[in-house]
Amino acid sequence: MLGLGVALAVASPLTAWFMPDIIHNLASGLPVAEPVWQDSYAQWEKNLHQIISIAIIIVAAHGISGGLSGGDALLVLSRNVSRRAYVSSKIFSYYALSMVVLALGTLVVWGVTNLIFGEAALFEGSSGEWLMQMTLVLAVITGAAVIWQRMVAAAGAGCAIFLLAQLASFWESAPPAWVNVPLACVILWAAIRLYDHIEIGEG
Repeated sequence: MLGLGVALAVASPLTAWFMPDIIHNLASGLPVAEPVWQDSYAQWEKNLHQIISIAIIIVAAHGISGGLSGGDALLVLSRNVSRRAYVSSKIFSYYALSMVVLALGTLVVWGVTNLIFGEAALFEGSSGEWLMQMTLVLAVITGAAVIWQRMVAAAGAGCAIFLLAQLASFWESAPPAWVNVPLACVILWAAIRLYDHIEIGEG
């Protein structure tokens, strides 16, 4: 996952730099605006939303649903580890993964953009909003994994809430992105409490 994030971070400034020439050639000489360094961050955010998000959803759905319902859960919980601690460790590992991918990718974009365009700002764009959206998405994945104990259900729920979040971002009256965080906390609290009372299958 980190490799994918770094690769897309490197590709974002390159895409921003070469895309106007590609469009110019394909459009038979149609005038195209010169690329600017801000285009690198715009491309990075597209990659975050269109590629990295789906990859994290799939990886998290597999890891969380499998970890909470399979033989690994039975083995770990047999060693006097509380269910709440176990499910918390699962979800927060993917929160950490998302934050590391975002931070490392942003640093790479900043560095490569400086090399190509000669200037860049480290904190540019709205990548933080993406992280807040992923907070809710990962919470929903956890809830679905606890309820259905199936990867497909967890991934489907994650994709559905992510799509709804993307559609809501186009709505002028949509609540601010930070609202995702308290919603995620409520869902996680409910999922952790529910996990205390379910029967764990052997996967």
